[in-house]
Amino acid sequence: MVSIKKYERGPVISICDADIMGKTFEEGNRILDLSSDYYKGDLKSESELNNLIKGSCNLNFIGENSVNFGIKNELIEEQNILRVQKIPHAQCIFFR
Repeated sequence: MVSIKKYERGPVISICDADIMGKTFEEGNRILDLSSDYYKGDLKSESELNNLIKGSCNLNFIGENSVNFGIKNELIEEQNILRVQKIPHAQCIFFR
């Protein structure tokens, strides 16, 4: 699922695996809350997603498939991935 939020500096794109949408994960002091409308979006192809990413200022990747997409496209690195109850999450910020 791809959610796009528009801000003055550019869009923030959240890419989240559909099977974990609507759930909340907690581990220690970390909370990954995917139950809010913030993460709700539409399914996009990889091609559509690559076009959207070009103009974004911030990317959020949540879930195995989404994080793997970020790694494959050299947007995030393995050592920068956080996990909450084994659910991976990573961010990419562009300074343009």
